[in-house]
Amino acid sequence: MWAYECTVVIELDADIISKREDDRLKIGCVIMAAGRSSRFGRNKLLEEIGGKSLICRALESVPAEMLYKTVVVTGYPEIKSQAEERGFSVVRNERPEDGISLSIRLGLNELQDVDAVMFVVCDQPYLKRQSVAAALESYLEHPDQILSMSNNGRRGNPCIFPSALFPELLKLEGDVGGSAVIRKHDELMQLFEVAEVAELEDVDHEADLVRNLVVVRGGGDIATGTIHKLHRSGFPVIVLEVRQPTAIRRAVAFSEAVYDSQSEVEGLVCRLADTAGQAISIIRAGEIAMMVDEHCGILKELKPWALVDAIMAKKNLGTNRGMAGKTIALGPGFTAGKDVDIVIETMRGHDLGRIIESGEALENTGIPGLVEGLATERVIYAKRPGSIRNTARIGENVTKGQTIAVICRDEEEHPVTASIDGLLRGILRDGSPVREGMKIADIDPRAEERNNCFTISDKARCIAGSVLEALMYLERPIDNC
Repeated sequence: MWAYECTVVIELDADIISKREDDRLKIGCVIMAAGRSSRFGRNKLLEEIGGKSLICRALESVPAEMLYKTVVVTGYPEIKSQAEERGFSVVRNERPEDGISLSIRLGLNELQDVDAVMFVVCDQPYLKRQSVAAALESYLEHPDQILSMSNNGRRGNPCIFPSALFPELLKLEGDVGGSAVIRKHDELMQLFEVAEVAELEDVDHEADLVRNLVVVRGGGDIATGTIHKLHRSGFPVIVLEVRQPTAIRRAVAFSEAVYDSQSEVEGLVCRLADTAGQAISIIRAGEIAMMVDEHCGILKELKPWALVDAIMAKKNLGTNRGMAGKTIALGPGFTAGKDVDIVIETMRGHDLGRIIESGEALENTGIPGLVEGLATERVIYAKRPGSIRNTARIGENVTKGQTIAVICRDEEEHPVTASIDGLLRGILRDGSPVREGMKIADIDPRAEERNNCFTISDKARCIAGSVLEALMYLERPIDNC
């Protein structure tokens, strides 16, 4: 989850060293770095993750000391220079449009005197050098077979082919790679298991540059507590909102970015994006991204690591376990183990924040939490439909009976008055449409607690901590032994 750069020291088995020294087995390597990145839109190999480009990560993943010769096939001058700095041979591919088969042929033509060739692609940013070294050691035990890295049955790159199959590889045409040869020789296949599936993940789109992406549905004040904590914990977050969000505590709700293009809560900035590409650029710049996407259409373009339904609608508005690898929902309306993986209890009391793995959260009572012995008295509801126009600001001291807003309808204005003395903790945004019975304002009787109006609540922080715990729980390694 958190990546730390380190120097890997590989201790070679004595038998492997002797095999290399007496030339009993020569393994070459072809690093294929000539692709056009057509789906990405630009040369993806120059893009960075964690301060290192994809091509740099690919070159560093190859344990050249274990190989007879390493060849980099590319048409990019920037890649050529990086490869030569590491002492690798470079073959120019002037026709990348001819497909991957051309890179295979160009590489093999430089390695005619080897017993096997390992093919490495350059868009697997989490491939580990020690895993590649271990795969090479494993191949030496069965040098007449094909070796492919895998995780839980999922086959991936790098792949190693014995020289007996070079003629078939040289006959490949177009954008057809070694998989075509593998399919003809299933009996020769050996899989080398890597511990983390992330090592096999490749980058096709800009969104793939972001690891452990969390999509959060909803940007209200409770959702904002979760978004804030996830971002501070190192997770990239994209928030999905409706076109006209109606947050009462909007001073601490990222949903305000829908109206103002950006929103800041406790030092973190959330910016509105129009496209998935813009959203990815925002989170790669270290900020939180928001999109107006009520029905999660962005999931067709993204592959989120996790999805959190924080709409707090008291019913399920379409979230299901197929939306992401991990799914969490806040409050009632969801069944853990059926609709989502985990439900978080949102009812104030002893169980607030409880992680529910099976079953549902408590039903909503409609009664606000107690503050200074007051509950329903401190919440104001619309007595008629219309649009709201505020006459008081969030954080302002108000007195019982004071007009804090008016509801406008058919050129008539109906006053909304404070129900108690205290701080105006939250009120709907000016111009928001309201319906009769809708919650429109919230007053805190503790007049001295003005700062509370502009900071994340204790309830939101408690729920946020439970969401973070739930994600770690779902990510934990499972011992099947």
